[in-house]
Amino acid sequence: MNRRLLPVAGVAILVVLAALIVSVVLPAKRQADIALNAEQHPRRPTTPLVVRRLEDPFAPGPAILAWTSARSTVRDFALDPDTGAVRLAATDGGVVLGDRVAARPTGLPFTAALRVDSAADRALVVGREGVAAIRFDHAGQPRDVHTYAFADPAIGPIADGFFADEAITVLTEAGGIYRFGNRRAERICALPKGRYRRVAPFAAEYLVAPVDDGLLQIRPQGAECKITPVDGLDLGPIHAVIGPDVEGAMHLGGERGYAVWTPERVETRRDDLFVTAVLPPDDLDDTAIFGDFSGRLFRDGEKRPFAQATDSILALRRGRDGVIFVGGAGGISTYDPRTRRLEPASHGDEAGLAENYTTVLAPFGDDTWLVGGLNTGATLLRDNLSLALPFAPDIPGVSAIAAASDGRVLIGATDGLYELDPHGKALRHLTGDTGLIHQNVTAVLPTARGIYAATAAGLSLVGTATTRSIYAFHGLVNNHLYALARGLSDDIWVGTLGGLCRVGGSDGLQVLACLTEKDGLRHPWVSALVSVDDAVYVGTYGGGVMRVDAEGTLTGVAGYEKASVNLGAGTACGEAVVFGSLENGLLVAEKGQRLRAATSGLPSLNVTSVACADGRLVVGTDQGVALTSLDLLRAADKVD
Repeated sequence: MNRRLLPVAGVAILVVLAALIVSVVLPAKRQADIALNAEQHPRRPTTPLVVRRLEDPFAPGPAILAWTSARSTVRDFALDPDTGAVRLAATDGGVVLGDRVAARPTGLPFTAALRVDSAADRALVVGREGVAAIRFDHAGQPRDVHTYAFADPAIGPIADGFFADEAITVLTEAGGIYRFGNRRAERICALPKGRYRRVAPFAAEYLVAPVDDGLLQIRPQGAECKITPVDGLDLGPIHAVIGPDVEGAMHLGGERGYAVWTPERVETRRDDLFVTAVLPPDDLDDTAIFGDFSGRLFRDGEKRPFAQATDSILALRRGRDGVIFVGGAGGISTYDPRTRRLEPASHGDEAGLAENYTTVLAPFGDDTWLVGGLNTGATLLRDNLSLALPFAPDIPGVSAIAAASDGRVLIGATDGLYELDPHGKALRHLTGDTGLIHQNVTAVLPTARGIYAATAAGLSLVGTATTRSIYAFHGLVNNHLYALARGLSDDIWVGTLGGLCRVGGSDGLQVLACLTEKDGLRHPWVSALVSVDDAVYVGTYGGGVMRVDAEGTLTGVAGYEKASVNLGAGTACGEAVVFGSLENGLLVAEKGQRLRAATSGLPSLNVTSVACADGRLVVGTDQGVALTSLDLLRAADKVD
């Protein structure tokens, strides 16, 4: 149920935060903190804000490459004023240059870009973790990039932003309005406690849409801001605040319709649609166009839609000759009024991942990786992002991939264990009916004894001719298994929903020892295991990372003690151990050091899989994949 924001009129809000001013000199081509001096703004007492200035992500040979599905959700985009083609697109997996949308996003140092605000020679990309102001040369190539992110995570995610002359104004989800400009920043307003979605300039004021309901008119007045709810507006939660148009009016789209607003009046044009995107009238077209949650396109004043997209419409742009560009979950499409057809724009389908949510990664030969997905089996992906080929597309719900010493590829999936040759041809398929204790295989580990398969009902050891299994009756602390790793000798470590067990013995299936919360395990759900030298690193889903030595002694790894390590998301990489977390990005532990979090350049902070080969680290997320290295992670601006 939506909660309406209580009316607040004539309330002066002044929030002063105590902080230290930090001055840092920017060395050439290096990232640095920028100290922002509030004394330069005597009119508005503000906290000295520290903003991180980041490297140019569009420089030749970008530090971290990221790429996504060819059908990645496009949340906003900008058209080239000279060619009329798509210049820049903000997708769930990153930012894409050029009109081949979502084939190869460039890794910006923040995730889930939300908005592109474009002028003739510049664009502003607003993401949850930062903003990038980009200027283009005469050929449409980025020549000047300034990318900033708040250094203080307590400020919270960025919700929206826009250009304000040469400065940038942003709105945080927690309700702070800030202005970046000339290496300075000031807080304009702190709004009432709540969550906020959109901000738009209107003359010398701001219009701000809370997540819950309504619209606020914000008037800066010296060191204060006057906040007035917009009366007569009944659109519910508002998703689009666009304008002003040629007549000076703002166009609003919400969960209960579409309206046009000026300070003198509110006119609701439609109250029966969930409007997600609006294209206001301009000099070329005097009729507004809006799209709804179900993918329909309407002209203002007409009851029936004139086009139907495959999914929700999130962004609209007017191109040449009346062509309408439409962005949404299916990428970008174009509506041509001459043919009256809505058709997909160029996407580069041959190069993109089959889907964005990556469940598992594994190295597979030189410069090649196997990528597992929830719905698309396994895919071969090249390092240079030039090629993505299906390897085993018909295997459902891939959760584990491992290579045997003889070249066989072992895949654990929701319907069993697959053995394939190096070309993807199936050699054997084991299920619960053909030997496995359960067909849902969550982890696989090839050994000299055979193939260990962790399942949802116990542990199976697959030999050449027979398969044997154990479960809780035989001493495991829980039947739900999620992780496997080699021990020092022939034993293996098994991660379960209830703790950690060591299995081995003469037959390879004796439960030798188990460790639970009573033995010091921070969290009973062991979600990932990584074997390094004389120890095994233990990732848990809620207790961070621990370490167990050859004698079975548990010790905690300092840092992020309550982090949730995703299932199977762990790997050794050089002298480091890298885990993927639910919301902290990569967690990196080097010998004798505490965990560090690395987030820069990742498509998402929900890291679902990791793999390493020859120092190259591939990172899978729920919004695409990134290629990086330990050296880059050490130098990354957001490694704590």
